[in-house]
Amino acid sequence: MKAVIVEASPKPEGNSTTIAKHIINGLRENPEAEITELFLDELDIKFCRGCWECLKRGEPGCVIDDDMTWIYPKLNEADVLVFATPVYWWHINAQMKKFIDRFEGLLDGNGPNNISGRTLVLVITYNMEDPDGIYL
Repeated sequence: MKAVIVEASPKPEGNSTTIAKHIINGLRENPEAEITELFLDELDIKFCRGCWECLKRGEPGCVIDDDMTWIYPKLNEADVLVFATPVYWWHINAQMKKFIDRFEGLLDGNGPNNISGRTLVLVITYNMEDPDGIYL
């Protein structure tokens, strides 16, 4: 089993990262598990340009030369994907949003994305006082 754990928090000890670490520890109980851990804050991932060159290529990939070049094969090979992100302003944080936007490069122009059928685990944490009770 191959697993890719994507940690979007810029805080190494943040809540979503802490939960992701527990998931990793559980995955390590399987001696056949191959785990790739990605800390988005430490990677060079540029924004999607919306150029659609990825669809014209006929194979998965992107024309942008950054860390997604070596991440795409890891995503394509993964049986399990774990996305761990804090919520900032009622949404996933910018690091995770930028990463997910680059999933256009996983398309091959011939149908659904190449991560269909994988197990996806979402870890979404939110920590904010709500004194008026209107945001929850």
